Amino acid sequence: MKRVHLFLFVFFWLVPQFTNAQPLSEDSVVVSFEEKSPSPTPHYLKDLEELGYCVIPQVLSTLETKLLYQRVWHEFIEKSWPNCRMDNRSNWKEAFPMHNLFGTFAGPAGQTQVMWDLRQDPRIVDVFAQIWNTNYLIVSMDGLSIMCPPEIREGSFKPWPHVDQAILRRQDGVAHNNTPPIDFVSESLLKTKPYTIQGQFLLEDSFDGDGGFYCIPKSHLQFNNFAPQLEAIDEVDEMYLQDFFAQSTDESGSTYCMKHITAPRGSLILWDSRTVHWNQHPSKDRPFSNNPKVRMVGYLCYVPKARLTNEGKALRIEAFETGVSTGHNPSYPELKQTKDHIDQAFKHYLEDPNYTQPKINLTPLGESLLGR
Repeated sequence: MKRVHLFLFVFFWLVPQFTNAQPLSEDSVVVSFEEKSPSPTPHYLKDLEELGYCVIPQVLSTLETKLLYQRVWHEFIEKSWPNCRMDNRSNWKEAFPMHNLFGTFAGPAGQTQVMWDLRQDPRIVDVFAQIWNTNYLIVSMDGLSIMCPPEIREGSFKPWPHVDQAILRRQDGVAHNNTPPIDFVSESLLKTKPYTIQGQFLLEDSFDGDGGFYCIPKSHLQFNNFAPQLEAIDEVDEMYLQDFFAQSTDESGSTYCMKHITAPRGSLILWDSRTVHWNQHPSKDRPFSNNPKVRMVGYLCYVPKARLTNEGKALRIEAFETGVSTGHNPSYPELKQTKDHIDQAFKHYLEDPNYTQPKINLTPLGESLLGR
């Protein structure tokens, strides 16, 4: 009798499991695109709202990120500049590539498998889904910042405080590059109602002395006060923003400061496109200068897919298929060819003519982020 009871128990427990089960092949990938349901507000959203920037430590693990760092070398640097090898620093002083003083690379830098694997990683996408309150997103195809250690090759530049958002608009009201249209209404639940949130993924540690991302916390809250004057300046005035904030105080009466934002590799640093920020070169007297680190970050920006126009979609597909990076704004991409974004002094660091565009493999999530 006990065996009968046991048989009936197992039978009635298993039947619902089998009757409700759905077949799923080994190649099947489940991707959810539903609107996000309310969830506890992540701490980084509060920082982003109040400070204009935030740090999300180690979205990817140290080991995962180390492998990505190596892939940037093998998939992009060593193929674009064959004489520059990750494991041989003996000729870096001459061979390490440089397109401008700021260490940024456009052209094919944004259209590599390693960069797309970053963009289509659900852990990174979810961070931006929280910001925009939707899973329907598109992503920028921006490039990289890579800097030769100053211990190997002398290099420095003055701070260049700037914002990524302009107030100029096209006459037809359509967003151009990173400029919101006149009737723009932010989809974000943040009280500061951002237009875009920029991001950089740290492929290497960025600690004291390593240079990297600097900003003026809370400067995004002053955007409407300083931006009109900034737009009126005919030439880039590096001192205007520094002077503006040196003479201003925040809502609590505190003075503004210039802050170095540090984080371990695998982390995301995000900032409101109205936040004053800049990039800075590492210092030669930093710790562990006997084995100096390469500055390496990948730029990421996601916005709601609902912003995408037919014009923007066509430009995105063109950039993807021709292997060209884009600017910050995913919904109205600016195609950035190397020849248009390399300083004349560094023309000898053009990519190797034998470099060929890789075939990018996109996941279903990646296809959606591309906008197809």
